[in-house]
Amino acid sequence: MLQLQSSLKKLLLLIFGIAFPPSFVWEMLQMVAYAPFGQSALQRWLFCGLAAIADALYITVLYWIGRYLTHNADWIFDLTGKRIFWIAIAGVISATFTERTALALGLWQYSDAMIQVPILQVGIIPILQFFVLPIVTFWFVKRLSKQQTKLDL
Repeated sequence: MLQLQSSLKKLLLLIFGIAFPPSFVWEMLQMVAYAPFGQSALQRWLFCGLAAIADALYITVLYWIGRYLTHNADWIFDLTGKRIFWIAIAGVISATFTERTALALGLWQYSDAMIQVPILQVGIIPILQFFVLPIVTFWFVKRLSKQQTKLDL
């Protein structure tokens, strides 16, 4: 049991660690699609860093939800079409909720560069982010886990 908990903690840290860098890059790149915050460059970097932490936590929680629903700790190592579909659905729902809430609270605004999904009334970029980054993260986790297994032999 202790070994299982240790390996699960390592997997969660690996997911978070892999999810953070591309999340930060995505956050920085999508800044052009948001109205300027009127902040210094340092404040924008810090804001994007905090957003990237939240994104990486989202991906880690997504793993947990998948683990619960599949009753399988290794579910991300077999990303079937059905699983990718559900990741996409979770991404659309999460991004829609997050964006609509933040827009309503005035935490940020879109610039003219943001293409919006008419029915959802949110930007396409955050929806793509919450779809693409979990899959990319899980793919890298799978690759690194395979390499680690080979090294352990």
